[in-house]
Amino acid sequence: MKKWWQEAVIYQCYLRSFKDGNQDGIGDFKGLIEKISYFEDLGVDAIWVSPHYLSPMDDNGYDVSDFYQVSPDYGTLDDVKEFIQKAHEANLKVLFDLILNHTSDEHPWFIAACDPTHKDHHKYHDYYIWQPPKYDESGMKMKPTRWLSWFGGDVWEYNEPTNEYYLHIFSSKMPDLNWRNQAMKQDLKQMTKWLIDLGVDGFRVDASNHLEKDWTFPDGYPGYEYFSSLPKHHEYIEEFGKELFVPFDVLAIGEAGGASKEEAEEYVGYNNHEFNMLIQFGHQKSRNILMFYFIQ
Repeated sequence: MKKWWQEAVIYQCYLRSFKDGNQDGIGDFKGLIEKISYFEDLGVDAIWVSPHYLSPMDDNGYDVSDFYQVSPDYGTLDDVKEFIQKAHEANLKVLFDLILNHTSDEHPWFIAACDPTHKDHHKYHDYYIWQPPKYDESGMKMKPTRWLSWFGGDVWEYNEPTNEYYLHIFSSKMPDLNWRNQAMKQDLKQMTKWLIDLGVDGFRVDASNHLEKDWTFPDGYPGYEYFSSLPKHHEYIEEFGKELFVPFDVLAIGEAGGASKEEAEEYVGYNNHEFNMLIQFGHQKSRNILMFYFIQ
């Protein structure tokens, strides 16, 4: 029996520029609610809403400071609930972005992680990835590796209170999460289940091939092979799949930049429990389109 998404048309909605419902110049959930009939007229089956979570907006909302709150730019949690309800009444599925690789540096976890005097420092410090400085022969402080960020510059930012560097493979305001920390993973699972309970029908999982890093921290340059598509990241995705995506029957679309057709089968093959579909970007040098892989 086919799943709904195997023949679905999914409309990506970049919330900020879609429809302004309160006349402040920024698209929002009220505007999205007003356009439900528009989606019906288009004949789409699902609406994928780009990140709407509380965020300082360093990276268009992919830098989340609170997964449980909505950015005031976009409305309130009640607006989100109403949108999901109205979409379902119109027989439209709702997809959200799920950001699991990093948080904002303004997230309470990271604030506690950086401050040794914070009451929750010992809990949250290891939610992120830290390394001590290196020193050259003259005693000059050096960064742990020469790895380069996807956003330019290196991947290390110094935190003076702990005398450590934290890892960020994107912006310095987006510290990477430590997927080897079981408590951190449990908190992400709890958040994901909360979204499912709100009525979300599926997720586009951001930066899904970067969850694992090489913890020996080789000093390569630019070092992408040390934080991209490492085998162990499949274990993390499968864990989410078996505990959340599969039992709650939600669509899971992975984002894996640079994944080949052969690698795609590891994510979406018949006998795995990871993703239903995969987005990769290896062909963008020649065409400005996305490619989806899925097994029917």
